[in-house]
Amino acid sequence: MVQISSKVICDGILTLVRDGFLQQVIGPALFQKSEEAATVTMVYLALFLGHITNMALMREFLKFLVVGKYDDRSIVNIILNSINSTNINTCTVALELVYVLIDLNCEDVLLELVFKSA
Repeated sequence: MVQISSKVICDGILTLVRDGFLQQVIGPALFQKSEEAATVTMVYLALFLGHITNMALMREFLKFLVVGKYDDRSIVNIILNSINSTNINTCTVALELVYVLIDLNCEDVLLELVFKSA
């Protein structure tokens, strides 16, 4: 839908995805006290990233994950910290999400992951 829309419609859709979905739904879900909610959210993010074909939409997701913040906490840090979780499901899902991010071969994302994990 984003690929065949006019620029105005495309920009509106991307704004709704960023402001209405990523920041209002995904951000809070990643920072919930329930580890299961964060785990499910990371599964959805990995699925989304693996199936997005539109570059503008992919850019919004990656910008949210890599440089985005929620309550002054970095999104990428919560994902990387989840790798050290005692819950094996959370750890596995966080590793899968990082693997998907690495598999995208985006230099900026790779550099951010390297420097955040160091």
